Amino acid sequence: MGRPWLTLAVDHYSGMVVGYHLTYAPPSAASVLAALRHAILPK
Repeated sequence: MGRPWLTLAVDHYSGMVVGYHLTYAPPSAASVLAALRHAILPK
């Protein structure tokens, strides 16, 4: 199947994870954008 990749968006001040993206595709700008989108949009 492949290796899963986890991209995290971490708050610099508190160190808490505010967004993430889990995928089997290799790391890319699209996975960073997806993690940031998860951090910004309402939960």
